[in-house]
Formats: sequence, C-alpha cells, structure tokens
Amino acid sequence: MFVSLLPFSKQTIAQKQVEVVLDYRTYYVQGQGALVDVQFQYVGYTLKHIIDSLGMHSTVGVQTVIKDASGKAVKDMAYALNGPILRDSIITDFYDAQQFILTPGNYTADVTIMDMNSDMPAISGSLSIVVPNRAGIVEFSDLLIAEEAKPSTAESPLNKSGYEIIPRLSNFYGPEDMTIPYYVELYNSHMFGDSLVGVMQRVIDANGKEVPGFTKVSRIKTSPVVSYIRSMDIQALPSGSYKLELALIDKATMLPIPTKTTYFFDRINEIEMTVDIENIILDPNFQASITDDSLGYYLASLLPIAKMTETKNILSILKAKDKDAARKHIQQFWVVSSGVRAYDAWIEYKKNVQMVQRLYATNFQDGFETDRGRVYLQYGPPNQITARESSPSEYPYEIWQYDAIKVYRNRRFVFYNPDLVNNNYRLLHSDMVGELQNRMWQQALVKRNTQEGNIDDPNISGRHGENSGLYYKQF
Repeated sequence: MFVSLLPFSKQTIAQKQVEVVLDYRTYYVQGQGALVDVQFQYVGYTLKHIIDSLGMHSTVGVQTVIKDASGKAVKDMAYALNGPILRDSIITDFYDAQQFILTPGNYTADVTIMDMNSDMPAISGSLSIVVPNRAGIVEFSDLLIAEEAKPSTAESPLNKSGYEIIPRLSNFYGPEDMTIPYYVELYNSHMFGDSLVGVMQRVIDANGKEVPGFTKVSRIKTSPVVSYIRSMDIQALPSGSYKLELALIDKATMLPIPTKTTYFFDRINEIEMTVDIENIILDPNFQASITDDSLGYYLASLLPIAKMTETKNILSILKAKDKDAARKHIQQFWVVSSGVRAYDAWIEYKKNVQMVQRLYATNFQDGFETDRGRVYLQYGPPNQITARESSPSEYPYEIWQYDAIKVYRNRRFVFYNPDLVNNNYRLLHSDMVGELQNRMWQQALVKRNTQEGNIDDPNISGRHGENSGLYYKQF
C-alpha cells in the first residue's frame, strides 16, 4: 500500500518502480466556496507502457477520498487516466489535477494509485490539506508555480483563466532555470473602493533581506476576482534559499500591507560575485579566534557551506597562500551570511568543524572534507542516526534522518563504507533536493556478496541480516 512519506503539503508516492508527486493549492470560487486543487505529477519512466489501438501509453487508476477532521469521507473521486501517446522512445512525465469544493477547515486526502498495466500492487498515501476562509475578505490564493503556461480555451483541470498551466512540483532551480512563471488570484480587491490596486513582487533571502533588482510593482484593476500571471527572471539571482512574496501595497505609503502570499525555493547559480577584499577592516576579536597556522584549515572548512562563486574565491586564496586575504575572506564570509551575528555564527561553526574532525576525519581527509562532515556542517545535526558497523551481507552504513531542512520535511542520507577501513563513509543516497540520489542504493550496500559484484542480480534482496530498507522506511 501507498505510504505517506512527508508530514507536509508536498509528498512523494513511491514503491519500487512507481513514483507520483502530489501537491495542492487552494482558491475561492464566488458563489460556491473554497476550491482545493490537488496536483499530480506521474514520473513517466516508472510506469509500464503498452501498445494498443491508441498507441504506446501508460494507464493509471486513481482514487482520492477527502476526509474531514472527524475522519468522515466528504468527497470520493475515482477514474482511469491514460498517459500521453508516445511517438518515440522518449518517455516523459505527465500531469493531472483534481478539484474539490470544500468548506473551510482541515482535511486529509487519501490517495490510491495503481499502474493498470503492471502486476504491482496499488500504492497509497495521505495528503494533509488546510482550507482557509476567503469569503468577504481581500486575500490572495495560494501561489501556483508553473513549469509551463500557455493560452488555452480547452476544458481541462489544468486550465486557469484561459491558460493551461503545467504545475512545477519542485522547489529547486538549477543554473539552467531562467524564470519562475507563477499564477495567483486576488479576491475582493473591489472592497478597497478604488479602481486600481498595487501588487508588489519581492524576493527575500534566508536572512530576511530583500534582494535588490527583483522588486516590482504592478497596478491592476480591482474586481471580485483578479487573475494574475507573471514570469520572474532569475538569471541574475545568486545561489541560496529564498522566498518569493506577493503583497498588496498601501497606495499612500507604497509599503506592503498584511495581505500576502509566499513561495519558498532554492536556487543554484554559477554567476560570479566579487568582494572588495582590499577595503575590509579586520575585527581584532574575530581574528583572535584564528591562529596563523590554522588559517588555511579554517578557510577550507567553509567549502561545505560556500556558494559556488565563493568556492572559487576560497580555492584561489588557498592556492595563493595569502594569509591577509584568508583572514579577510573568513571574516567577510560571516558578515555577509550572518550580519551582526557574524562572530557568534563563526564561533558556533568553528566548534562544529572541530567536532566533525574528531568524529569523521580519516587518514587522508579532514573531517569537513568527508561526506558525513560536509552534510553535518551544511544541514546541522541529524535528528536520528541508525548505524550498523557490521552485517552478514551489507557494508557498514549509517542512515541520518532530519525532521526538517529548510522547507523540506523528513530528509534522509545513507552513508556506507565500502573500503571497510579508515572510517571512510561515503554518501550513497539521499532524498534531499540537490543531493546524490541512487535508486539502487540497497543493492550497492550488498554488492560485496553478489556474484561478481553485479548489483543487478535478481536474487539480491532478502539476504540474511539485510535491514537497511526497513531502517530507511521507518522514518
């Protein structure tokens, strides 16, 4: 059966080959009430495809039961859905959406999905839904982030206000991503008593600071329902964690007022950023915490948490062995990332660097250079660690579990030691965005006991003492 993996609005359904990603958004329909839009992304290559009179395609059976806070079923929808007809060997993901009119309150969507062309059992899981009351107040809907948006008049659950919107269910944006298209609705703006209203778009960084260059104000005509679709250019947005915020603004002061909606996302970018090292004034207290013989070590220890462009600067300074530049860069790194807390943040990080050195250093790597050390410094201490140093069939391994990393819930990391010496545990698999993902990590754990190291051996599962999968799924 389908297992709910995350206590969060966005969840992934997965069982061996079948994968489906779920999310939801809430809207308000005048005269009807709150509308819940449940979105599905079917990972195409995980479904079995057949060839029939329609062509080559997949088919899934879907059932969604909406239950109120008491557990009573209030909505029930079931149907079969054909995937896109494939004309070549390229298998793509496809999308679907379900809409439900509900009264404000807390609900659970129990979803069951079956690959109709496979003998695999159905998968099931639950999605927690909160439906706000937007009747009679000025408020935004949830932000719908688009993978693609194009004009369309066809009837489809993916259509909104004359656009077919393919939802983006990932919060991660890589260097290849240039824009963030989004759709939102504004309700009851006519209650302001004016013909126009201002909508302010802002990007806020992880320190709560507004990112220059991304703030825009649009004036729109007031109406009981305003549909608002825009595309934000992120080519110049550096790597980091951000919040996209839309807010109404006060016409007199041009400042945001409480009505707003937000979207959290992570960005990895390769654009260059320069820092004027020459004009940095060294803080004596800050510098007293770093001895000359440890400068290179502590500068290099920033690599696990440095952005891509910072990494280039650090490596350049290390190569030049410039002590003055090293001191200035360490200080400036923490001033930029932590502001007035720069010194305290540095001392806290320094303690963690020393700790991972004691726990994870090997004969040829400092602690911060190891995978476990890097993950600890980047994400903090895990909430739980399952460690197995010996097993009849598996390499030594550790499973780290985090209740939360930024906006993500229940993230897991699997480390293993295939060398069996030197405390050299390597990252084998993680479900954290941006980290190594290895769908065959369990097979790799038992590789030493497979015929000629063949991890595709069909008899690989079920070996005596093989419990890593159970430990992984317990979280």
